[in-house]
Amino acid sequence: MLRGEVRPVDPHAQLPLPSFNAKLTRVTNLKDIYLTWIVSGLYVQFYLRNYRPRIFKDYSYLVTGAFDGASLTVLFILSFAVFGAGGPSRPFPSWWGNNVNGNYDWCPTSE
Repeated sequence: MLRGEVRPVDPHAQLPLPSFNAKLTRVTNLKDIYLTWIVSGLYVQFYLRNYRPRIFKDYSYLVTGAFDGASLTVLFILSFAVFGAGGPSRPFPSWWGNNVNGNYDWCPTSE
């Protein structure tokens, strides 16, 4: 290669394959997990990248994995503790953020 010559960039070299494969193989009907993906993505890609570049460089993969793991852990606990995956279902407590008379995530579905 001559000095000053620009090598063509392989498009596959810049692709984050672990996270790309994780998103490709995930088949879920749970629509509430997309909000977690969006919030964690905006946090890492906007805030950490622009205002904390050292933290972004060192810990971005770890932070996004922690967010994803924490949201799935909460979903697993709620499935067994509240929604009755391991026995009888327990009624979720009534508060301002849930819909006691319908779906908990306010998703409009046909009854």
